[in-house]
Amino acid sequence: AKTINCSDLNNEDCCNLCETCSLINQKKVLDIIEIDGASYSGVDEIRELKNKAEYKAYYLKYKIYIIDEIHALSINAFNALLKILEEPPKNVIFILITSELSKVPKTIFSRAQHFHLTHILVEDIEKQLEIVSTEEKILISKTALKKIAFYANGSLRDALNLLDKINSFKNNLIEISDVENVLGTISQENIEKLFKYLFQN
Repeated sequence: AKTINCSDLNNEDCCNLCETCSLINQKKVLDIIEIDGASYSGVDEIRELKNKAEYKAYYLKYKIYIIDEIHALSINAFNALLKILEEPPKNVIFILITSELSKVPKTIFSRAQHFHLTHILVEDIEKQLEIVSTEEKILISKTALKKIAFYANGSLRDALNLLDKINSFKNNLIEISDVENVLGTISQENIEKLFKYLFQN
C-alpha cells in the first residue's frame, strides 16, 4: 500500500521518508482499510464495502482495501465482490489475501493478479517481534522471541498472535518457559536430559 502511494519511489520500493509513507507508518490515513474476511463474510458487508469504495480517497492517490482470509466469504458475498472487481471504482485497489487458495472461486481468481508469498525468515520475524515489543512496552527475553519466531512457521501474523496471547496473562518479563507453556512444548533442556537418559540406559 505504501509503494503504490509513495511520492518518492526508490528503485520501485517505497522511500519510507515522504509525508505519505510517514502517515501510513503512523496509521494516520483513512484510505487504507484492513478487513478480516472471516468476520466480514456476509453479502450485506460486501455491499456496504462497495458503497464506501465509491467515495474518493481522502488523502492518498489510491484507496486500498486489504481483505484478509478472503476464502472465508460466503458464496453470496463472493458474488457481490465479483461485481465490484468487474467494474472497480476509479483509484481503488483491492488486495485479497488467502491461505487457502483452493477455496477462492475461479471467477474471483481470474480477475486478480497473483503473488505467491514465501514464508518469512525466522530472523526477520524475530526482528519484527522485537520492534512490536518495544512499541507496545512488552518485556520479553531474547530466547522467548526466538522461540515464538521459530514456531510461527514463517507467518508473522501467527507470531504476533502468539505474542499477544502470552502477553495477555503475563504481566512481567516473558521468558522462554512461558512460550513453551502456551505452545505445550518440551524445553530444550528437558529434551537433552531425555536423550542423555536414553543413551545411558
